[in-house]
Amino acid sequence: MAAFLQSLTKRKITGTEKLWAVGPFNPVVFPEKKGSRTRHECLDWLDRQSPNSVIFVSFGTTSSLSNEQSSRTGVWTGKKQAEVRMGDADKGDIFTGEVRKSELPEGLEERVKERGIIVRDWAPQLEILGHPSTAGFMSHCGWNSCIESISMGVPIATWPMHSDQPVNAVFVTKVLRIGTVEHSRECCKKIDGVGRRR
Repeated sequence: MAAFLQSLTKRKITGTEKLWAVGPFNPVVFPEKKGSRTRHECLDWLDRQSPNSVIFVSFGTTSSLSNEQSSRTGVWTGKKQAEVRMGDADKGDIFTGEVRKSELPEGLEERVKERGIIVRDWAPQLEILGHPSTAGFMSHCGWNSCIESISMGVPIATWPMHSDQPVNAVFVTKVLRIGTVEHSRECCKKIDGVGRRR
């Protein structure tokens, strides 16, 4: 590393070169033994699913769908099975100061229990994205979520809401071309058939 930095200091930088951050360099390795530590129940559920059959949905800890948006069942269901994470700590629009508890559409948990799982507390996102059953990720496009999804080779259906998320969504969809922009019920149809890059 030191030799690389020394060579970089000798190089004339004109400001016209495109520079890209590269990383993470090392693949994440998860323990082989399932009993070596306590696993989240959603990982056990993922173990029972077919490869590339699950769409993971998460909007981070500072965003959640409005009640009207979350009542659209197309957001939660599709041809693929859905893993839905909604934390009780989620907030509404961070710019209005509104704080609201995430509400799921009435009867949703019952409707998806045979083909999906809803995690209402913390979920191990990186392990979910790295699981062979996970085919896609519907994300708010927070930077950490983007990096984790990219590092696991999982395509992203972007649903940016605020802050850096719209810019991240453009980067994922227009520059890297590993995702699609979504604000519609058609998201699962578009991501269906898109495979992860391994």
